[in-house]
Amino acid sequence: MSIFLFKELLEKKLNSTINIENFKSFGEVSDIYKVISNNKAYILKVNTLENYENFLKEKWCSDKCKEFNIETPKIYFVDKTGLQSLLLLEFIEGINCFELENQELKNKIYKYLGELSRKISEISVSENIGDLKTVENSKRWFIEDYINFEIAQTESKNDYLIINQIDREKILNNLYFIKDIKFEFSLCHGDLSLKNCLYNKERNKFILLDFGSAETQPKYYFELMLKWLELNYDKTISEENFMNFANGLLGENYNEWLKENIKMIEAFALLYVLDKYRWAHDRSTREWQDKYLLRLSGVLNLVR
Repeated sequence: MSIFLFKELLEKKLNSTINIENFKSFGEVSDIYKVISNNKAYILKVNTLENYENFLKEKWCSDKCKEFNIETPKIYFVDKTGLQSLLLLEFIEGINCFELENQELKNKIYKYLGELSRKISEISVSENIGDLKTVENSKRWFIEDYINFEIAQTESKNDYLIINQIDREKILNNLYFIKDIKFEFSLCHGDLSLKNCLYNKERNKFILLDFGSAETQPKYYFELMLKWLELNYDKTISEENFMNFANGLLGENYNEWLKENIKMIEAFALLYVLDKYRWAHDRSTREWQDKYLLRLSGVLNLVR
């Protein structure tokens, strides 16, 4: 994307001339720039117009988190120009935690991410912002459009999933199991990882980044389910990482809680990857279809 298309808008917003340079990022879907204006630095995220609502969601989540004393960069504004949507946020000096070499510090971060998940779960979404649904809308969507849809699809003889009857029965058993649970719903970050956490050594502070994946989901279970997948299928975190996260989220009795609720987490993981596979099958390339089918098969082998 050409920086000239949004440079004029930024200079008007900031009331000064600016310098713009590319900025390194980790797994971002947006283009990331560092903006200098009057010796003050900002981060600019640029995406297509279709992402405008998602940027509004990020700003809402960030503003709400500050009300709950959660450290996030301040978002100054969201705007659009031409075919682009823009999000300007505070630049904070620090090391992306993905780059840290100190393993002890990384373990500490996973516990901190669990603590953040608990704090974020105190935020109740009372208005629709982009794809972020209110608590009431999410409850209805979770049952009607998520679980019931998957049950109907899996029970259909014309289901396009390449699974045998044993797997079909396993999926249905887990879907009916999770359908009967009365979940509480709250805001979930959706991507609590090292790459979305910044460490400021001077202040000895961790700063949470990027609410682009934020959703209203079942409290506690969604974030734990994602970490369960990272541990058991993706193999991107260790058992120690997972337990540190669970400790931060659930407190001292996390081991007992996990033993009592592990079937629920497994059922949720199966529902999640099943939905992702159907999405890929309907909207994506053959490469992504194969990738998500492989993931579904792998998770089927893990759950009871």
